[in-house]
Amino acid sequence: MLTEHGYRVRPALTETEDILKAFQAGGVDYITKPFQTEEVLARVRTHLALQKAIQEKEEAHLMLQAILDSIDNTIITVDDQLQIINSNRPLDTLCGCIPGDDKTFQDRIKIGSGPCAEALFQTLNNNQPVKEYRVKCCCVGDTGKTLVLNTAPLSRQQDTSIGAVLAIRDITRLTSLEKSLLDRHSYQNIIGRSEKMQEIYALLEQTADLDVNMLICGDSGTGKELIAEAIHYAGNRAAGSLVKVNCAALSESLLESELFGHVRGAFTGAVKDRIGRCQAAEGGTLFLDEIGDISPQFYAKLLRFLEQKEFERVGDSKTIKVDVRVVAATNHDLAAKVDRKEFRQDLYYRQKGILIQLPALRERTEDLLC
Repeated sequence: MLTEHGYRVRPALTETEDILKAFQAGGVDYITKPFQTEEVLARVRTHLALQKAIQEKEEAHLMLQAILDSIDNTIITVDDQLQIINSNRPLDTLCGCIPGDDKTFQDRIKIGSGPCAEALFQTLNNNQPVKEYRVKCCCVGDTGKTLVLNTAPLSRQQDTSIGAVLAIRDITRLTSLEKSLLDRHSYQNIIGRSEKMQEIYALLEQTADLDVNMLICGDSGTGKELIAEAIHYAGNRAAGSLVKVNCAALSESLLESELFGHVRGAFTGAVKDRIGRCQAAEGGTLFLDEIGDISPQFYAKLLRFLEQKEFERVGDSKTIKVDVRVVAATNHDLAAKVDRKEFRQDLYYRQKGILIQLPALRERTEDLLC
């Protein structure tokens, strides 16, 4: 017969065999005679509520899985025996079908293979998370991936771990971009990708904004003037002027006038006042090319300028102070000239606040391909 809710009530089962058959056919409960209608209805309501709860749980699980699958990072939960409880779809992309490796991710973490297993072991043993653990994927046939691992314990109580969650972020592309930026082929107008040039680029970046005199040494043709331009235009003086002086092309008297300027009548042909290159470089950079070739008689005047950034124009007694950064270059070994007493020591040390030694092309042959 049917109840008021449409459920068929079969005659009471008293034999164990009949009860087992009923459960095998899909029954979830039984009641023996004699029974009360209220009891039957109560049990039906209980099972309906249980069925609804199970359905809601399944729907919540499906929704959670859909959310996890929509996340780009790989997320895996394991129990305290390292058995996978749940994972999302990116795991298949990250760890599936690895050439030469027929193990599943479950196999690898179970036998403790690789950094993922190590991170999970650490969390399960210490009940502490692992944060931003950057590793190289060491799976067979896959050595190119760079991963960031994060783990967290799963606990029912404060000190009782029941498992762990592992999040894997693939940063292989980001690492490749970082390497490309580090392995630059050029800086400003300088071309070169060798390790020695990478070191030069790093030094230029670190010192670009420092108001300190610099000395560039290197063979002819190594790009000393390009380095000077890079120093100026990459620093905080780029808005000012870059004024260049070829010291080797000028005699002592002409060099003094060229650098410091002169007043009218200071010498034959000085028909009007003229500012020098030092004053013209105010707020910017003064580049003294081939400083190793200047006359020894001019050392004292140049040293005073480097120390005080002040000078007098030729034929004038008025002191002029300027704000300039002095970058000098030479193809001579000035340290050796100092040892031979051919170059003034205090002038050398005053100019080489920062020393940039440029390698010859024979020392960086890989740059010949640039």
